[in-house]
Amino acid sequence: MTQPRVATGAGAVFAFRYGVVVLFGVSAREEGDLLDHIRRHVIDPLVVAEIETATIEVMPGDEEQVDSHGNIRLHELTPERLLLTATVLARSVVLARDETRIADIFDRIEPLVGSLQQRGRVGHPIRHVMRQIGEVLGAQHRMVGRAQISEKPEVLWDHPELDRLYSRLEAEYELGDRARVIEHKLNVIGEAADVLLDVIKDLRSVRLEIAVIVLISFEVLLGLIERLS
Repeated sequence: MTQPRVATGAGAVFAFRYGVVVLFGVSAREEGDLLDHIRRHVIDPLVVAEIETATIEVMPGDEEQVDSHGNIRLHELTPERLLLTATVLARSVVLARDETRIADIFDRIEPLVGSLQQRGRVGHPIRHVMRQIGEVLGAQHRMVGRAQISEKPEVLWDHPELDRLYSRLEAEYELGDRARVIEHKLNVIGEAADVLLDVIKDLRSVRLEIAVIVLISFEVLLGLIERLS
């Protein structure tokens, strides 16, 4: 994660290592130029970008919170407040991206499970199943290793007075609940993928054993033919 970068105007930009950029008060032209520059350094970009927007209101006398309209109210636009807000928005975007990807994985694994239930076998190559498992592990890595959804942002270590603001932002964007739902779905997908992989491995083992038996039988048959001749 980077420190806030001041744009041409009075805006700020936060770039997160898990592939999310959060911009505050940046014009459309500045946003386009910045994203074009960042895009050159992105590995495996999304075909369709995941976007989340929010309105920030500076209300020095009011309590820092998210109002009934979803607007984020801050006492002032300090770097630490913007960083905290950016972190919550970035995590929400990561969750939205993983929610979409996991729904897609469910759709692709469902035919495999259906085939196993109806015909007792999986009509897909092992590489296909391994790809599903790889995508599940990748989603888990993003959540736990990079985005660290379940952990409080590091900015709270130096600014514990913002803990209440973070709790309200986290509740508004339902970060904890969404992360738990995703984790549960990942576990279900992972277990299904493991079962499918075991079935395919067992099938390959049976085929290998049959091949070995056929070879041994063929060798015995050749030996008998040589003796008889």
